[in-house]
Amino acid sequence: MRLLPIFALALAGLLAACAEPPPNSAGACELERRGAFRLDFVRGMPVIAVTMDGAPATLLFDTGASTTTLSAVAAERLKLLRNGNMRITSHGVGGRTDAIAASVGNFDLAGASLPNRTVMVLPFELRGFGASPPDGLLGFDVFALFDTEVDLKTGQGVFYRARNCPSAPAPWPLASNRFAIPAETPSGKLHIDVELDGKRLVATVDTGTGRSLLSAAAATALGITEAELAAARSIDGHGVAPNDAKMRVHRFKRLRIGNQIVNNPELPIVELPPGAGDMLIGMNFLATRKLWISLSSRTLHISAAQPRQ
Repeated sequence: MRLLPIFALALAGLLAACAEPPPNSAGACELERRGAFRLDFVRGMPVIAVTMDGAPATLLFDTGASTTTLSAVAAERLKLLRNGNMRITSHGVGGRTDAIAASVGNFDLAGASLPNRTVMVLPFELRGFGASPPDGLLGFDVFALFDTEVDLKTGQGVFYRARNCPSAPAPWPLASNRFAIPAETPSGKLHIDVELDGKRLVATVDTGTGRSLLSAAAATALGITEAELAAARSIDGHGVAPNDAKMRVHRFKRLRIGNQIVNNPELPIVELPPGAGDMLIGMNFLATRKLWISLSSRTLHISAAQPRQ
């Protein structure tokens, strides 16, 4: 007699699995809106408004961040319960930082309510934003729940149901490049193939950095010598780390991203955090483009540049 409930549960599970539409089918590819949002821009960087346990907060819309993260100041203001036993090491441009976990009972964005979320808390505020920095970063632990359309020129965006539809075109008429996110990509990283001066590189599409950056290892592989770097112009870089990074700027001949060409790009060279790949594609390239991000389909679409008005 006890076999009947077990059999019924197994049959229910099988039927539920069969109910999932196959990849690229009409059912799998149907667009279902989950909520619309608008980005504000602080010093050219995209910021989204959210609510955590009923209190408003602002987060950098950061496709380069694996995990949604808050500053300690913001966590205190929002009265979030922290779990000192759960710690991770956060890596950013400028070094590494120990972060602790905090719990958010209700995380609301774009009209969608996400209960019982865990965020990480860093012991410093974001730099490079002036007197009113964002409270933290919106990371891929949230993006992975949706298919995301965002226009980085107008700041308009929509979250859709996460779909299993790798063959679907981008939902706009603009010319676009489609990229397959490799299966071996580290969790929470938006990796694509690019080409710099004829050499294939792996880049992270990162709306959380103001300008595209090249790793020191990739610069060496491209033949840039220490003497050239020592003589190059130096700038400071702000990352999710307690210290700024000193970066040397080198002019290259050509950067190809899909069929889009950037001639004579000037790229700061720096030690990138683990998992970032060979370079970061930042807002200096992305600011006039639309993105379609689908981690469930492992696809990314980047539109051609839209004319500035």
